[in-house]
Order: sequence, then C-alpha cells, then structure tokens
Amino acid sequence: MAAASPEGEAWFFHEALTVKDKFDPADPKQFYSHVLLEVVTNYTVDEGYYVPKIPWEDHPRAQKQEWNPAARTSYARYKFMTVMTGPSCGKITRQQAVHGSFDYWELKPQSGKQMVALVPVLIPNIDERFLYVDLTYPLRGIYFPKSHLAHPKYSNMCTYSRLDFRSRKVTLKAYTPDYSKMVKEVMKKTGSQLGSIAGQPGSQAGGAMGSLFGGLAESSYGLYPHKESKQEPGILEQEKERQKKESSLWFFQEDECLPNDATTGWGFQPQWTARFDIFSLTRVLAIPDHLLKPDYRDPYQFIKLFSCKALAGAKPEKADSTMNSTDVVRFDQLVSKQLGIQFDYKGNGLDPNWLVKVLSGIAAVALSCIPMIGPLVALGEQLIVDAILDPESFKSQQGLITSKARPSTVLAVESPERQSVYVGPEDTDASKQKGQEDKGRPDSESRNFENAADGPCIIEQPWTEKDLSNLEDAPSPKNALVYVGE
Repeated sequence: MAAASPEGEAWFFHEALTVKDKFDPADPKQFYSHVLLEVVTNYTVDEGYYVPKIPWEDHPRAQKQEWNPAARTSYARYKFMTVMTGPSCGKITRQQAVHGSFDYWELKPQSGKQMVALVPVLIPNIDERFLYVDLTYPLRGIYFPKSHLAHPKYSNMCTYSRLDFRSRKVTLKAYTPDYSKMVKEVMKKTGSQLGSIAGQPGSQAGGAMGSLFGGLAESSYGLYPHKESKQEPGILEQEKERQKKESSLWFFQEDECLPNDATTGWGFQPQWTARFDIFSLTRVLAIPDHLLKPDYRDPYQFIKLFSCKALAGAKPEKADSTMNSTDVVRFDQLVSKQLGIQFDYKGNGLDPNWLVKVLSGIAAVALSCIPMIGPLVALGEQLIVDAILDPESFKSQQGLITSKARPSTVLAVESPERQSVYVGPEDTDASKQKGQEDKGRPDSESRNFENAADGPCIIEQPWTEKDLSNLEDAPSPKNALVYVGE
C-alpha cells in the first residue's frame, strides 16, 4: 500500500476525519481553523508499585496525571498537552489545554494497544504567526490545512500538508533563556526609579549604577555565561519593536537531535516546546520539492525548540478538549474509512482480572475441601467475586433483574404432572389466589428442589386438578422470571 509523502500532501475523505459535534472538515470554516496533531494517546511516562516521579514535574503547564488502583501497578504521565499561539514566546494570545484522560485498562502497559489519534487544535492567524506545542505527549506528525475540497472530481475529499516525524532524525535549533539580560534591564530600571527621587541627575546616576550591577550579574549568571545570547529568532518587526520597550527574554542557542521512533515519533520531550512557523511551513510544503530553491528544501528549519519555561502561557485550570475517542480522529477508524477495510488495535489478549480469578479459583478449591460447610462457603466466595468483577452479568444470572415473561420463556417439562414455577413479584390475580391456597396446605406437602449438574436450579411442585384449572384461566404473570433446566 502506498503511503503519503512524509513531507508533502496528504488526501483524506471528509468522513474519515469527521468527529461528531467536534470537527467537520467538509465545513471550510472548521477545516481552515484547525491544525491536526498526530499523537500517541495512551502511553505513560513511568510505572511502579507506588506512583513514580516523572521528569519535569514542575513543568509550568503540564501537571501530573496518576493512576493508582489498589494492589495494582501505578502509572504516571503528564496531564495536559498545551497548544499556544502568539507572535513570540513572551506574548501568548491564545491557548488550548488538551487533557489526556484515559481509562486504566486502556493504557498501553495494560491493554498492549498502541493508540494513535489526530487531535484538532487551534491555528494561529496572520498576526499570531507561530504555533507552540508542549511536547508532553509523543508527537508523530503534524497536518496543516491545504484545501477542504481536494479536486472538483473528488469533492468528498480534502488535502493537508503533512510532516511525518517518524521518517527521519532531525536536528533542530533549540533555545534556552538567558535570564541575565532581564536581570540587567530590571536593575537598570529600578536604579533609575530610585534615583529619580533626587531629580533628573539622580535618575541618570541611579540608572547607570543599576546598569553597572546588572552588567556584573549578566557576566556571572546563566547557563552559558561564555556564550552570546540573542532575541527570539524569526519574530516580526512589530514584535521586535514591542520587545525593545518591555523587558523580554534573550536566548542561548544550541542544537538538539530528536528521535524518530517508528511508533512514538519524537517521544516524550517535556523540557521542550516546539514552535512551528505556520505560514512558512504551509508555503514550502505546498510546492513540489524539485521546484524549491536549495535553501528552502528542508522544512524543519521552520521548526524551533524553546525551553518550556520560556513560554508566557498560563497554567491550565481545566481542559479545553480531551483525547477521548469522542473528541479526536481515532487512527483505527481513520484507516478503516480510508481503505474500506475494518481495522482495529491489537491488544495483548490478556484478561485484566486474570490474577483475581486465579486466586479465587485456588481459594474455592481449598474451601471446598472443608467437610460439610466447605462447598457452601466456596460457592458463596465465588458469587462475591463474580459480583465484584462483573456486577451486571451477576445480577442477570442470579435473577436480580426483572423482565416481563413472554410465552416463549415458559417451557414445558417432561412429566405432565410437574410444572415450572414462576419466581417474581406476585402481582396477578392468579398468583394471589395461589398464595392463599398455599397457606391452607399441610406442612408435609413441600416443594421439590432438583439441582441440575450443568444448569440453573429447577423449582418444581406437584399440581392438583384445581391448580391446573386456575392456571388455564389466569393471565400471564408480570415481571416474572422462570428457572428452567437446560
């Protein structure tokens, strides 16, 4: 099967990307207002008997997510993948916190499934320019909207410009803050304000003194005091002018090589926030590679990494969206609709309750060896386990869920003198009459209970001629259950 270009155009059926009540690519407004992030949604960072610590727990936006069930392995990962837009790190105008809420049994270590989804997120406008994504979840790729109608002949399809992060290793420019620049500016401003008490000369002297001490701090502070720092690269002129008037971060530059894992792409990189120059990327990816000038043939030059702590994005108070199956484009459903063949995630085939069942089985065998009461205790123990593991099935099997009996559920027994008895609420005239007659019968006339070896218990009793005549005239009982042997 041919695959889409790892750096170029990708075609999708509208139906394959539709998320009910969330995202419809056939609608131009929705199509052009979202970027799709390809994310592994059910991976965890670490596990242990106790909830483990994870790297960068002090992340300014991610927060920690824990699964800590009793007597089971505990897991931890980041709670949010935050997506932001803005003209620079220091000026974030919008953000979207995507919550990776997941059931314990659907996590990769438990289910064995590698669950991937396309997550619709906001897209920057012309003034915002940049898309910032916290790499707190494994990011496999990114899709930029190109055309919501792929071609007049294929009006049921749309096209995206795609970057596949699994295809090759890349080395990106990474930027860490130089806080000493900010210290110098703050000290200069503070000195000037204090000196202004004595008038203009004092203000100038105070500013000079603050600048002097700030310069000393600058020369001895920071991760790389021997390196020269610079402004955030690629920002627009109007943003540069704004930063001249306000205290803003400067950055040290280094190179960072990211992995290209076949499943997780870039993997977990919580220390970094990726900045995507949307407008440069969409233009470059829309043009065939052989038509581009050599300087523009590598689209990854328009992706930068910044320290997660350099972003001015706020700490999320709640999720703006989730990675639940109802909020994202599930990859198994996407492939199924794209190819017209049913695909599903392959799990490990293990029963999550296997240990409980094994231990309960051992306990049942041991208890059954106790004379007299052993088998009864073993039976009761098994019923308790069944009620815990599958309460709905337990209620149904034990006759705790009532339903109206239909004629088809009343089966005849072999002997004409024996008839199955209804077990349930006595809400019919016949059942009330029957109850009154039972009170007058001798105690010696008891019901028979026959235990079927491989089926439910048959509750039977002998019928008199009067009973049979009453039964013929009686309506079908309501809310009755019939116990019949197999």
